[in-house]
Amino acid sequence: MKKKNVIIIFLLLLISICPAETRAQTSAASKQKQTDSQAASKQKQSGNQAVPKTETRVTDTVFFELPDSANYKSARTYWDELPEFPGGKDGLTASVVNNTVYPESAIKDKIEGRVFMRFAIEPDGSTSDIQVFIGVRSDLDNECIKTIREMPKWKPGTTVLRATKGWYRTKTKWMYSIPFTFSLTKSEKGEENIITPK
Repeated sequence: MKKKNVIIIFLLLLISICPAETRAQTSAASKQKQTDSQAASKQKQSGNQAVPKTETRVTDTVFFELPDSANYKSARTYWDELPEFPGGKDGLTASVVNNTVYPESAIKDKIEGRVFMRFAIEPDGSTSDIQVFIGVRSDLDNECIKTIREMPKWKPGTTVLRATKGWYRTKTKWMYSIPFTFSLTKSEKGEENIITPK
C-alpha cells in the first residue's frame, strides 16, 4: 500500500511539474520569436536603403512537376538542353572554316596540325574562358582563340533545377570543345573544321 501511495504522489508531482516547464519553454520561445522578428524588421528597413539599383527580379519563371522516374523503369531521362550555334553543327563548321585564317608564318614553315579548343558558352550566349586544350604552335593557337572570341552568340544551354515551388528550366554556363584542323593539302579524311590557305 505504501508503494502505491508513493507512486501516485510521484505521478501527481510529475504531472504538475511538466505543464509548468512546458509553459516556461513556450514563453521563452515566444520571446525569442518576437526578438527575431524585431531584428529582421530592423534589418529589412536598413537593407531597403542599401538595395543596389542593378537588382534584377525574375518574374517569368515557369515551375512544373517532373514525371515520376519509377514510370521510366529502363528509360533514361535527360532534361538538359545543350548550347546550339546559329545554324547548328553545319553553321558552326562553316563559321570556323570561313573565319579562321591560316597564318602566313605557318604556311611558310609548312606547319600543319590539329588544335583542340575548349571554351565556355555563357547564359547570354557569348563565349568566354577560351583555352587551348591541345595546341600546335602559338600562331595557329592564337588564330583559333580569335575565331572563338569573334563568334556570334549561341543559343545558350539550359538545365532543370529544383526550387520550393517545383522544378524550373534555367539558362546555364556550359563548357564546349571543338577541333581546328590546319592542312596545307586538305587531304585529311574524317577531320572536322579543315582550314586551308586562302
